[in-house]
Amino acid sequence: VGTPPGRSYETEREIKITIGSVEVIDRTHLVITFSSAISPDTALDIKNYSIYAEGGTVLKIEDIIDNRKDVVTLITEPMEEVNYRLTITNMKDEQGFTSREAIITTFKGSDSDDHTPPAVVKIYPKKGDKNITANPTITVIFNDIMDEYSTIKAIELTDDLNEQIPFRISRHGAIWHILPERALHFSTEYKLKIDDEARDISGNNLYAPTTIKFTTINDYSCGSISGYIQLNEDVTETDIDIVISTDSSPLPAYRTPITLTSPAEDGSFTFKGLSPTTEDKLYYIHAFLDTDADGIYDMYDTSGPISLKKREVKTGILLTPKVVDRIGPEILTTKVYPAQYIEGDIMLTAEATDMDTGGQTIKQMEAFIGEIASNGTGFPLYIEDTVDGKTGGSTIIPEELLKFKGAHTTLHIHALDSEGNWGDFNTVEITKSRVKMMKIEGKVTLEAEPVPEALVIIENNDQNPVAIGRCDDEGRFNLEYPISEIISTITAFSDINGNNHFDDSEPVGSVKFTEGIPINILLSHPPEITYACARVITTYDEMKNLSSDITLTAIAGDDDFDLKNVYAELPWGEKVELKDDGNPPDREAGDGIFNAIITINKSNASSATSNEVRKSVVIVATDSIGNQTNKTDKNFTGLKLEIIPPVLNISAEDDGKEIKVKWDTVEEDRRYMVFIVPSDKLTEFKGENTSEVWSNVNNPTEKPSLIIKREDVKRYWGYPSGYRFIVFVYSYSPDRLRFDEYDMGVNSGILIHR
Repeated sequence: VGTPPGRSYETEREIKITIGSVEVIDRTHLVITFSSAISPDTALDIKNYSIYAEGGTVLKIEDIIDNRKDVVTLITEPMEEVNYRLTITNMKDEQGFTSREAIITTFKGSDSDDHTPPAVVKIYPKKGDKNITANPTITVIFNDIMDEYSTIKAIELTDDLNEQIPFRISRHGAIWHILPERALHFSTEYKLKIDDEARDISGNNLYAPTTIKFTTINDYSCGSISGYIQLNEDVTETDIDIVISTDSSPLPAYRTPITLTSPAEDGSFTFKGLSPTTEDKLYYIHAFLDTDADGIYDMYDTSGPISLKKREVKTGILLTPKVVDRIGPEILTTKVYPAQYIEGDIMLTAEATDMDTGGQTIKQMEAFIGEIASNGTGFPLYIEDTVDGKTGGSTIIPEELLKFKGAHTTLHIHALDSEGNWGDFNTVEITKSRVKMMKIEGKVTLEAEPVPEALVIIENNDQNPVAIGRCDDEGRFNLEYPISEIISTITAFSDINGNNHFDDSEPVGSVKFTEGIPINILLSHPPEITYACARVITTYDEMKNLSSDITLTAIAGDDDFDLKNVYAELPWGEKVELKDDGNPPDREAGDGIFNAIITINKSNASSATSNEVRKSVVIVATDSIGNQTNKTDKNFTGLKLEIIPPVLNISAEDDGKEIKVKWDTVEEDRRYMVFIVPSDKLTEFKGENTSEVWSNVNNPTEKPSLIIKREDVKRYWGYPSGYRFIVFVYSYSPDRLRFDEYDMGVNSGILIHR
């Protein structure tokens, strides 16, 4: 569907498609009239429609029929006489512009039986069509789901001598494909008749008999196209249709194909008896797979445009169907704080996954308060990290947005995946509590100035919020919390960005609560972890069977206050403090390099694989007034314990002209840097100060050897030839690009005497 010629300036045009009417015909038929003509790509796509009954029960849609360009009929499973909510998304007009808003309406269901006679909506080929392929697929689209036995019995295909042509049927919903079991004769007129004895599944006979005639192509002009369909190994039993059509889009192509076939066991397919193409009428081949036999294709692929000359044989079309994600993410958990709500703002957290419904990333989460409205118009949640396929989201909802009916209100939360699918809602109810309350008052300042509208969160000993609110214009807060809670910490942040979520760039402050001591929260920018790494130098087999020490390193700093401590939260639940090593001596106040030695043994590294320990390390820094780094910082959450294969058996030969360095490694797919350092520079070097030593940093090698010209070393260092040098070889992963992230390997040195 692209941008219409001459209208490129309108690609971002906002359009609004609305519903003119919704008419319930009976318990299985719903006719929708739109305000304008709709693109069939979107109008006929079942995933763009959802119907929920009161209480959240889904009403399944069996098929969609396009009566006119602005009218569709939804065929559903039987309704009940209750209220339903219909949501329609991703609708496009005929020019291909997408409506910016979801269409939401309600209607009353019906429990009346279907007494309407079915009718034929469309037949391809059309009446009187010529130059039809000798291997056609005759497509009949009914306006209802038909009874298989009576409809097959009512269909008759004959040639101009009135000889009956045997055929087989492929059908999905109200679409019937009639496939002749042998090639038709060239230049011959054929007749398709559907008698009115055909019945729908409710037992109603066809409104009237239908007859069309068409003529096949001349043999001197027809050609053929062949290709191959390639399936993933995990696709087993499946219904596969290969369709050739002049439609570039899959849905219309499947409803009116020129011909349809199934691939052979080796995946090959051939379309014969095709007429030549023209400039404005090219062929497209589509592969449709129904892997779960539910009548809805969940995998497909489409070829590019194919031109075909007279009697041309075209081969080599490759189709690789991919999963069509039609289902939105699932909300796994929702939590609201404080648990005992009295008044004030609330914190909402949720966890979503798309692992079981398409494997896409979570693009957005939103909450509706009280009533559900259009998709994309709810209160947004801040998207956090994804761990083990689960994505977190959180926000703080202001008190003035909470819509209580009496003592209750309901939050409806759902998520959007990267394929544009909104998932089902998960709900959480908030009930006002009647418990005794305690008051906490205090002030929030930044550089001795009050912070208006700062967000304040009071947490209990379990680090769960028990009260949330904002400061007044003078930076003062007055919050209430249940008397049964034991208060631990009071945190405030400025919320400069106004997104009801703490961002790394925002001033933050925290104090421990002590009864009787005035609360004055000083905001400052949180400490920053500018670099962190965790690496162990060992082989993979040793990692699984032996104890190994790992060096955990972090560089941390704070612009406003001194650092109090830096610690690491380890995958197996241990918390380790990183000690300041005092380097570099000329660092700015508050900055430092922190290290810790951790022992990894067979027990706590049980998840080690051939590549890495698939567990996370979180580095946290705290400044002198209690501010901590944000644990959701994507740079340092999920830090891997990397297993660095050692460089072994380093050797260096110096013949006076060239230095030949060789080494062994236990792993492939590594790159190496070679450092040559005068022995009196080792204290400066320390394996880190790489900018001041000569090396092949700009030209790392993938081979376990390197030849270095002696004159280059002498020119760089200016030492006489008899001076002693040490050779270091370091290994690193090829996907690590920045020098300060290189993995330092074993620093085994070789003395060179000359």
